[in-house]
Amino acid sequence: KEAMADDPRRAQFEVERKELEDKYNQWQQEKTILFQQRDQLRAQAQNHQITAARPTSPDRERKLADAKRLQEEIKKLQQENERLQFELLSAKQKLIGTVKVQVNECRNLKPKIKYGNRMNPYCTLQLESQTHQTRVLTKTTAPRWDQTFTLFVSSEHATLEVIVWDSIGIGKPGFRGRCIVPLAEISKDTPSTGWHKLTSLRPEKEKDHGDISLTILFLKT
Repeated sequence: KEAMADDPRRAQFEVERKELEDKYNQWQQEKTILFQQRDQLRAQAQNHQITAARPTSPDRERKLADAKRLQEEIKKLQQENERLQFELLSAKQKLIGTVKVQVNECRNLKPKIKYGNRMNPYCTLQLESQTHQTRVLTKTTAPRWDQTFTLFVSSEHATLEVIVWDSIGIGKPGFRGRCIVPLAEISKDTPSTGWHKLTSLRPEKEKDHGDISLTILFLKT
């Protein structure tokens, strides 16, 4: 314990290890539920087959169809269990570290003209197959979130994408700019805070979308 207290990095790794163990335990629980569902469906299918085999049953065709459907459900559950086991093994083998991203604030955001100087902004973060979202703030073009998210990393060549959206008005949220941060450009084991320029989705429509402040910590395992 004294060694961990003297070494913040080791303490941080211990926290990340605990998070991964929690995720592993959650997957184990999901696997147990899948097995239970499989056993229940298998028992139901066997019961339907026995009942449908009786020559006196008036609805033999329907019960045979039900038994076939249950067998297909069992097969799907087995495939899902195999997929879950494969994903768990792959995640444990490929994990090289974690990235902690604190979404601080934005400045000079550009709202739609018809809404004047009003926006209801929020951000989405995506890294590999993981997605997170900040809370929605109302009526501001200079939002401050100060929210932190933890993402797992399997490749040093991965990129972090942060998109600012505006939920004001009716319909789908409006795109208000994005920034792309390659993890290869982030210092390892040292938090880095800076402003990132928000850009358009397409280079040919490049214009000023404002800036976003992020604090990023890349911890390698």
